[in-house]
Amino acid sequence: MRSPARELDNRPEDMLTRENDLSTALKWIRQEMVHMKKQDMSLLKQFIQLQDSIVQLRYIYDINGSCSDISSLDGSTYSLNEQIKSPKLPRFLLNGNSCMNKPSISLPNSPRTTRCKWRTNEIS
Repeated sequence: MRSPARELDNRPEDMLTRENDLSTALKWIRQEMVHMKKQDMSLLKQFIQLQDSIVQLRYIYDINGSCSDISSLDGSTYSLNEQIKSPKLPRFLLNGNSCMNKPSISLPNSPRTTRCKWRTNEIS
């Protein structure tokens, strides 16, 4: 004996309703995936900007800083907004504009620079 629920499931109207529901659900999933991809790109851009800022600050500290400067906030007179005068600096672009349009700042042979390989667990 067949149950009434199975008979309802096989009717053409029910099949159309199910197809429409599935189509609507798939459309929503696609929209969410596009939205998540945009968020992912935004977060990646922020991460790259933060990484550039950290490298810049390390470079500025290496040029002008010392351990005694870190231990005392009162002893620090250097402002990040001031223009740095250094013969080594012109090869680096140290403005806060879009990091996507400039070459990546990296310090060659620097043990302080962290190198990451995406999509793996390796961090060197």
